[in-house]
Amino acid sequence: MLTAALAERPGDLGLRASYADLLWRRGDLEEALALADALLRERPGYAPALVVRGIACLRLRRPAAAAEALEAAWAARPSPYVAAWLARARAEGGDPDGALAFVRAARRTFPEDPGLRAEEARLLERLGRPREAVAAWGEEGPPGEPHAFAAWVRARLASRPPEAALTEVEGLLRLERHRTGPLLAERARLLEALGRDREAVAAWEETVAAEPTNAYFRRRLAFAQRRAGDRERGYESLKRALELDPSDVAALSALVADARALRRQQDAADFLVSLVRQHPGRRSLWGWVRRLRADGA
Repeated sequence: MLTAALAERPGDLGLRASYADLLWRRGDLEEALALADALLRERPGYAPALVVRGIACLRLRRPAAAAEALEAAWAARPSPYVAAWLARARAEGGDPDGALAFVRAARRTFPEDPGLRAEEARLLERLGRPREAVAAWGEEGPPGEPHAFAAWVRARLASRPPEAALTEVEGLLRLERHRTGPLLAERARLLEALGRDREAVAAWEETVAAEPTNAYFRRRLAFAQRRAGDRERGYESLKRALELDPSDVAALSALVADARALRRQQDAADFLVSLVRQHPGRRSLWGWVRRLRADGA
């Protein structure tokens, strides 16, 4: 629908910005960045393009460039959404304390926004301050948002031994309303911490079944399978993760390593070719294709 509207109105900046936003969400980060930069050349300071530029740069592991774009977007059109992404860029750039101070200031401007409250709690957890993170969520925890609820549970249980934390998480999972991907993932992480690798694989499989389009969960399943000694299945899981998020550098590196270990370089090269054809913005994958084909020759 968006592409049809663009075909009718190719000069519409708003439509093009919406398309750039769609591109980064489906993993075409380089293409999203190129379109955002084209929009900014036409209209310097255009806030929607700055936001896309910032998010794409952050996902491409360029936090300084991300923060610069998002600072400009915040100055042009402040919103809770921009504030949350800017905080992430600052934290990834090595200043989590500054990110926390910024989020707290933004919350004074947007006191009712649940996303900013969640961002504050996540930053506190990252800084090793779980009690403050729990307080930021509130004693009842965040209502109705599975990822936020799982983060609250993780912060609340941070000081407990893994066995005790696992027992509590499993108790929560007995309630159907809590059998969501994020809390299932928390159980899988605790099983990994306890060295129960095969149980962790089963737990990640259940997590993926709950959220089949979550690339991060599929990557974690692949890593669990590798740790449990099943590199072949891990290799296939990495493919599924990259189909969902071709910008996942950790999944790509693991896929290449596994292809070499399994002597499946040609298969991996063919897979990456198909990925580039689906996501033309991922041109950097061609370098990996050439190396894999040279390895397998």
